Amino acid sequence: MQFGDRGNKPESIFTLAVLGSAACLWIFSLLQYPVIRDSTIVAWCFSTFRDIASVIFILPGLVIVALITTAVSNQLDSRQKLRTTFTIFAGFLMLCATVSLTPHPQVPGLWAGFGLIPTSVSLIATCGVILKPRLIEIGRDTRSVTGKLTLLFALGVLLWYLPLYVQPHNGLINLGDTSYHVLDELLAPSLGAYPYANYSPHYTGMVGWALLPLKLLPFSAESTMVGLIVAANMFNLLIPLLATLILRMCFPQLPRILTLAAFVSIWSVSGAERGASVHLREFAHFARFVPVFISLMLIAWTFKSLPRVQASKLTVTGVAVGLTCLNSADSGLPFGIATLVALTLATFTKAVTRRDFLYLVFVVLATVCLYPILLLTLGESFSMTSYIGLRSHARDAYGGGIPSVTAPHLLVMGLTVASIAHGLRLATNPVIGSLKQCRGILAITTGLWMLSLLAKYLLFGHPVVLPPLFPGSFIIAGLLIGEIQITPLSRETLTNRMLALPLVLLAAVPVGALWHAPDPRDELRRISGNYVGTTDWSSPPGRPSDGWTPEALSSAYGDFIGETERVAESIDPNNDTIGYFGIFGHTVELLTGVNNVLGIPAPESLRFGVSQEKLACIPVDQKQPRYVLVFASDFPCIGYFRNYTYSTDQITVFRRRT
Repeated sequence: MQFGDRGNKPESIFTLAVLGSAACLWIFSLLQYPVIRDSTIVAWCFSTFRDIASVIFILPGLVIVALITTAVSNQLDSRQKLRTTFTIFAGFLMLCATVSLTPHPQVPGLWAGFGLIPTSVSLIATCGVILKPRLIEIGRDTRSVTGKLTLLFALGVLLWYLPLYVQPHNGLINLGDTSYHVLDELLAPSLGAYPYANYSPHYTGMVGWALLPLKLLPFSAESTMVGLIVAANMFNLLIPLLATLILRMCFPQLPRILTLAAFVSIWSVSGAERGASVHLREFAHFARFVPVFISLMLIAWTFKSLPRVQASKLTVTGVAVGLTCLNSADSGLPFGIATLVALTLATFTKAVTRRDFLYLVFVVLATVCLYPILLLTLGESFSMTSYIGLRSHARDAYGGGIPSVTAPHLLVMGLTVASIAHGLRLATNPVIGSLKQCRGILAITTGLWMLSLLAKYLLFGHPVVLPPLFPGSFIIAGLLIGEIQITPLSRETLTNRMLALPLVLLAAVPVGALWHAPDPRDELRRISGNYVGTTDWSSPPGRPSDGWTPEALSSAYGDFIGETERVAESIDPNNDTIGYFGIFGHTVELLTGVNNVLGIPAPESLRFGVSQEKLACIPVDQKQPRYVLVFASDFPCIGYFRNYTYSTDQITVFRRRT
């Protein structure tokens, strides 16, 4: 069985990509030294472009590396010794990245490397795949003893990790960020807070509309909360299923069960120092990534039969890409741009017809423009400021730092650039067949999208956002590994297989992840709510659950919900002239009936400056409630003064000036 054709050599591209990424990071590290940093040009860049300086210095270098690797990879095929040297060095850098342990105990959920022993086991497993390529396909043959054992192993992995993916309302991990950055955003459309009009979500603007039917059902407030958690769990489970479907469309011969098991373990990676069970600590990534992965799957579904593309498929794909663009400015919009760039390149080489391309662009733009029209019918207007939202001063707020050349993100950076370079070779070649061209379009799209996500990582300067990049990395690794030619082992092919070692090493990362797998006993106790407020784990370290129920909220923050309801009733029993401004805004409205007038998901974002204060006060300015009940927040809105008559220890009441 062959996964690719001769001459593709993705391992050569990956080798140069890793080296180029390391070189870019090394240059950026040099820029941090006072002598260089304080020079006229560098100092001007850092002072003028304070929040994006690292992106200015690094990302153009990565794009240049991608173009260079595309141009010279063919010439490297005849330089075996040079390729071998580069590959060994690239493999060494990647091994350093996976072995390195960088504990950040004050920030849970960071991926800090696997350590020496798990990485060594992963390397041995990689060598086994190279020497016996049939191990990649062995899961398809369930009649043999080895095939049955492989199937049982994959099923065991899925069952072992399954409790980690389940977060009920009473066993939710990280209540704070999950509630006001995810669940409150998902609740917004159902409660009349329309994204990008009178409400400015941080991570997801469109997914909440899919949950609008919850409003039509005769549920109590508590039942609606449970229903929302169930829906969020469905988003959680969709991610690995969509990743498996994408790779299966590109490489039908890949075993589904092994692909799914590999993704599940990678998606759960957190690292040796913090425990795998804390990685899925919030639903933010699921809500952001589900539209992206659905769009990737539809792109594969639409373009795998090039050049004969059905108009109905183009329509569905265009609508999905348009909604993905609207869903988030920091993850959805870059994905839409990356998709159009990839299809533009494919159009130049006639892999995609100009008519199909223009039709898709029309559908994407029509979908994007349809939402402002929908808002107008609802009596609202679309705000570009609200759509951009929280996109500045992130480096100042989160500290930032200097990326290390051998840190784990080197794996992601190497994959990203390799994906762009390899995708260019496939998508721009009109004679290699429709499926290969489709894989090229996917590789360019995913690579450019991941490159934009890396910008956020570089701005923060620490690996807190690295684990969310693993799903996209898994897709890229699958696309690249699938192109490696698998032939019967011979003396001539052994060298070429060893040259693929850095690339295939990523396929063995799940082995390292399994080494730090979560303990199902802990997760089952968390799901039952028995780990609330305790750290008594059987396999420390771990994180107790917080829960998203009225009882859990009262336990964590005091009875502020009941206090809000009592204060509101003492002012106006009908709640017509009262608004709530504080943490868990839409949750409080759901439980108490007091209108949420906080225009952003979290009061903590007020620290980002005047722009966030203006967005936060939009509902206050529109509804002009006579009284505003403030909990755990400043109140920057103009036209109100503090009312001491109704204020309590927990709730501060402000009254509008008449």
